[in-house]
Amino acid sequence: SGGAQAVVSGGETDRFFETFVNVGQQTGQLGGSAELLLDGKGTQLQLLGGAEPTRFAVGTDADGLARISNGASVRVVAENDTYSSVVIGDRAQGTLEVLGGSQFVADGLGNQVFMSVGTPSFGDGDVLVSGAGSLLAVGGLNPAGTGSAINLSAQVGQGPATLTIENGGEVRTDDLLVGDLGFLFAEGGTLVTDRVRLEGGEIGNIGTVGTFELTGDLQFNNSSTLNVDIGGNAQGKYDFIDADGNVQLSDGNLHFNFVNGFVPTVGESFDFMSASSGSLVNTTVEITGLGAGAAGHVEINNGVFSFVIDHSGTFA
Repeated sequence: SGGAQAVVSGGETDRFFETFVNVGQQTGQLGGSAELLLDGKGTQLQLLGGAEPTRFAVGTDADGLARISNGASVRVVAENDTYSSVVIGDRAQGTLEVLGGSQFVADGLGNQVFMSVGTPSFGDGDVLVSGAGSLLAVGGLNPAGTGSAINLSAQVGQGPATLTIENGGEVRTDDLLVGDLGFLFAEGGTLVTDRVRLEGGEIGNIGTVGTFELTGDLQFNNSSTLNVDIGGNAQGKYDFIDADGNVQLSDGNLHFNFVNGFVPTVGESFDFMSASSGSLVNTTVEITGLGAGAAGHVEINNGVFSFVIDHSGTFA
């Protein structure tokens, strides 16, 4: 029924549903606008598919919230050569929060696992992973080579999708695709993946300065955007992406946003990203927060991407 809420806390364990959970739908489990709240260390929810695929969905036809907090955990398992799927925002607003050292693990046991955030027919999805020890893993705890993926608004016509990793949170998956209405905000978080592909989406939360730790490659295509906030010339005053793979920016946008009244001098440079190797092709530079005529360019030296000020702008 509408307004349904399920709360699991106090270290309750072995909370099993057969093959699926829907949080927020018109009829059935937690029907209507609904919440699933798991709280406390030792509190567990497990889905074991057996011979059937497993599915964990939030925001199916009606708004839904799933919050895992303070050391609680969810495990969605595909068994016997089946598959697992996690859908956040399917024809409604869906929100998944993994907080305070909690874990959400979708494990294919060697089979593929897919997580879709923001799906067709106006689905709007938001995923937040926040706090030291907080983990979202799609494809098991070690998803490398599984073919598992997280898709943020991956197809034309899909709704907006946001993945936020902050305050020491971590996300693991084999592949992350950020589509046209997809947003990846990872200041203060860690992403472990084979690659991140941007196909029209954005990385970087405007107004939030931090370091994004990326294990894997990063590819920008089709007018994707990287937002970089700069609030000073000291390390920690501007955004930084630390990637251990290859970074390719092709037909993308670099947006440098100056905050806190900081005005750089001509020739000043800001190392905003490092990688094992990097390339830059047909990429535009946009500057906000400075006066008219502000200009700059990007240089790459030994995998370090630097933004160099050519003109700091003129204020009226």
